[in-house]
Amino acid sequence: MSTTPRSTDRKSFLEIVNACDNFPVPQQGLQKYIDSIDSFYHFVIPSVNQPIGLVVPSVATAFRGLQDWKLDESSTPKTLALVAGNDDVSRTAVVEKALHKFRDEKTFSILSRWRNELKPVYGPGGGLLFKLDRAAAPILGVVSYGIHLTAFTRINDGQIKIWVQKRSQSTAFYPGLLDNTVASSSIPDGQLPVEAAIREAGEEASLPEDLVRSKIKSCGTLTYMHLRDSLAIGEVGLLQPQVEYLFELELPDGVEPKPCDHEVEWFKLLEVVDLKRSISQDKVKPGYAVVALDFLIRHGLLNDQNEPDFVEITTRLHRTLELPVG
Repeated sequence: MSTTPRSTDRKSFLEIVNACDNFPVPQQGLQKYIDSIDSFYHFVIPSVNQPIGLVVPSVATAFRGLQDWKLDESSTPKTLALVAGNDDVSRTAVVEKALHKFRDEKTFSILSRWRNELKPVYGPGGGLLFKLDRAAAPILGVVSYGIHLTAFTRINDGQIKIWVQKRSQSTAFYPGLLDNTVASSSIPDGQLPVEAAIREAGEEASLPEDLVRSKIKSCGTLTYMHLRDSLAIGEVGLLQPQVEYLFELELPDGVEPKPCDHEVEWFKLLEVVDLKRSISQDKVKPGYAVVALDFLIRHGLLNDQNEPDFVEITTRLHRTLELPVG
């Protein structure tokens, strides 16, 4: 996989947002949005009054003939229904059976990244419907959850500098691109996002737990809907609705993140102007680019005076997903 930035030209920050949140939004054309939604099979559970995922046709039709699943191809939109199981445990077993079959038969290349890490899938009101392997969430187009922790320091004049990591060239996903100080696409079932952030800060950036726990600050969430492209492992066009829990950590002098494993090449302290330049030159992982923009907005470093698309960007970073969230 090439690690060369996709373009040497500068992109606007709105173009960067569009590349990550690349599923149509109703404000930019309601009919296009409706047509896009209806081009997916709606993943449903009969006892739940709202679709819980959006499945591309090439995936949905692979479920045809499987016990415990039902396709309705005469309705608009078409649906893929999980018709077996009456609680989260039994539904998890049914989902795992189908996904294990697809993995073992190599039906979908994305399942080659099987993680043996279960992620929760929620219904309206936040009730747990079932769990599935982390790698399989885009197969069913269900909402995924992650954490981002941005560490920063203030120099003598109060200027903010941000700690970023460079992803290793050997990393399967987005090698060689810049990423947040700490980021994880997995929040273990039953663990609070803040606890996941504290744990990952130690495992990924060698930051002491007592320091992180005493200084970490919750900064809300960020949401987007991403149609996966060729830079991600697996089939192109799978939908990844995403909720990111955001955290900040102001580090005192003398405390620096350090790599713990082979997935991080280095950590570096960037000035705001350098981070902005890296974002606009596509040198930043798409999921982190939007998180970084949100950080800059929170600290007044990106505002209506220096960004012509400020209102559109702030709106898009917190879009409605149209699917149940936990």
